[in-house]
Amino acid sequence: MLNDVAYNYPGAIDLGIIIGFILVVIIIGVVMSRVAQKSTKDYFTSGGKTPWWLLGTSMVATTFAADTPLQLAGWVVTSGVSQNWFWWCQVPLTMGGVFLFARLWQRANILTDQELVYVRYSGKPANYLRGIKALYFGLIYGVIVMGWVHHAMTVVVTLCFPNIPRVPVVDGVMKWLYLHTPLSAGMDSEVRELLRAGEINVWELVDKFELTGERVMHLRQAWEQNLDPEVMTEALGIVDKLPQLEMPAAATIHPLYFLSHIADVSAGVNEYKILFGLFLITITYTAISGLWGVMITDFVQFWVAMLGAIILAILAVNHVTDGGGLSTLMAQLGDTYGEGRALAMVSVLPARDAAGMDLMPWHFFLIFIAMVWWSVGFTDGGSYFAQRMLSAKNEKHAAMGYLWYGVAHFALRMWPWIVVGFAAAVLFPYLPHPVTGYQPTPADAEMNYVRMMLTVLPVGLLGLVLASFMAAYMSTISTQVNLSASYVVNDFYRPFIKKGASEKHYVRVSILATLFVAFLGIIVALYFETIEEGWFLLATMNGGVGVIYILRWYWHRVSAWTEASCLFTLLVLAVLFRVINIMGLFEGTVLEVGQLTPGYPINLVFTVPISVGIAILVTKFTSPVEKSKLKDFCKRVQPGGPGWRVIEEEIREEDPSFKSRSPLKWKNIKAWILASFTIYLFLFGVSWMLIGDTLYDETFIPRRILGALFILGSFVAGWFVVQNFSSKHWED
Repeated sequence: MLNDVAYNYPGAIDLGIIIGFILVVIIIGVVMSRVAQKSTKDYFTSGGKTPWWLLGTSMVATTFAADTPLQLAGWVVTSGVSQNWFWWCQVPLTMGGVFLFARLWQRANILTDQELVYVRYSGKPANYLRGIKALYFGLIYGVIVMGWVHHAMTVVVTLCFPNIPRVPVVDGVMKWLYLHTPLSAGMDSEVRELLRAGEINVWELVDKFELTGERVMHLRQAWEQNLDPEVMTEALGIVDKLPQLEMPAAATIHPLYFLSHIADVSAGVNEYKILFGLFLITITYTAISGLWGVMITDFVQFWVAMLGAIILAILAVNHVTDGGGLSTLMAQLGDTYGEGRALAMVSVLPARDAAGMDLMPWHFFLIFIAMVWWSVGFTDGGSYFAQRMLSAKNEKHAAMGYLWYGVAHFALRMWPWIVVGFAAAVLFPYLPHPVTGYQPTPADAEMNYVRMMLTVLPVGLLGLVLASFMAAYMSTISTQVNLSASYVVNDFYRPFIKKGASEKHYVRVSILATLFVAFLGIIVALYFETIEEGWFLLATMNGGVGVIYILRWYWHRVSAWTEASCLFTLLVLAVLFRVINIMGLFEGTVLEVGQLTPGYPINLVFTVPISVGIAILVTKFTSPVEKSKLKDFCKRVQPGGPGWRVIEEEIREEDPSFKSRSPLKWKNIKAWILASFTIYLFLFGVSWMLIGDTLYDETFIPRRILGALFILGSFVAGWFVVQNFSSKHWED
């Protein structure tokens, strides 16, 4: 076989741990259903009674699933650690949410962030925008998120359980679905017709040639990379069995590639079964427990996932270095890839010649830190962040929860995954196979995290780590399903389909909506090849709307037309870029970025100014929001600042006692800057502590000492940040 590493597949004890964890989560969901199903407010915002530590932990648990460890570990070899600036650049965005937006969400007193449209805008445009956004974020955006999360979990299950039990009726249905959907479009037409006609016994061939696990992947890649069939059959250990293969008379391709199609069918059927099983498990407790159940299970799942990741990182380093530690690991990376490339791979900042090494180039980093954090996505803390803040006890708990999320999300959680990525880069080199020429792909790199689990974890610990994967997966899916269902019910069904019904009716519809959007997420998962494909696709679809999300709070002139025009422009641009990518028009140019959404983040240079420019022009040439609505919003939310000065003056003329409690104050701006600085100090400090000086030239101050000083500085700065939440400094 191409990979000579022996795997420890899960045993009975591991399965017992995983099943036990799933049962605990389901029991929590059943218990919390009594509280959650009282009303839609309890179902979608936990009745507004959540403490900061619970909502903050729920936020960070939601932002990583099975996809995140796989992708971050894979980036070590495909793009370098510096690729993480894709999300590290969002530190200022998140800290801004803590001090400038958390209070505003609480004051809005709404059920979902999309309901803000009614509070902020007026007239028919507001009605249309709310309905469109509800369907867009509930049935398009949300299911894309679920799609890549499901895809990642299927990778984990497929590698860990290569011999999935067969159920004849179920397998038959799944095989029919695979062969009659676009998923089999890349298959040789003659072979596909024979399979559809039932003239080939798929399962007999699967058993004879052991077409499970990694062998399936290697067969597929051998076909796609046009490798020498004879050499590959030898490397895959099936050359002695080929004479037993009875090729159909109509098949004109090499036996190896014929088997790759059979392997694809087997993998497709298993993927269907895995997704269906995951669907049942997650929906069982998400549909009945609402946000209360989601957040409480999130809290448990986060700590289980972190414990599992830390244990795996320690064992991975010990296994690869034979107990030599991180310094030995860095030396091994240098030996494997050359010191120059190894240093570029592990460095937090991109190397000057990174592009020449096929790693993330320096100009991508500049785009991330100069443009992405204020222009892409939910810059005001919307989506599930807003859902959590809306569930908080009060403004202080909303802000503190968001702060705890920022610390855990950016400073703590990712380092164990990256360390595993370092170890996997040595044990599973991202280099062409010396005999076959097999070139690992980004999908291979993503799988290395799971391979490391199967290599180093003993019985029991493997079950714990797999349970942590299930924890992270269920946390993200349950949140996204609950959030998407809240959009569909509260922001579309309730205001436009059936007004004035009882709360019991809306709760029942919410459960049905939960099942529906969860099913859509399963379907979308089948069309993802890599995790980063989904990540960058959504980033492209959001490339500019973040500016509008900030302005809608702090500039009264923004209207429903502003948001609608920006979102529509971005959707058109995302489709256009996708079509251009499919046509290959970016090949050989600076806009090409492998298999990713075309040109990300280069395409932001186009999408941001175009979408924002069109939105501002539309704002200028369309009617403003009704003055009465602006006054009501200003009184209720009190955003303040120059953008509301005119409206505040009119309010004071009517009510001289009005006094704005705007968060847009110098002390909050200072806290925002200091909090961002604190996170980055810790981030760089930890990176230098882990990487050390092995790959660097000798310096006056060793990097581990410098890292310790940075971490100490982050604690000092963090102490001043936390003082903003004392009763003396906090303004209710």
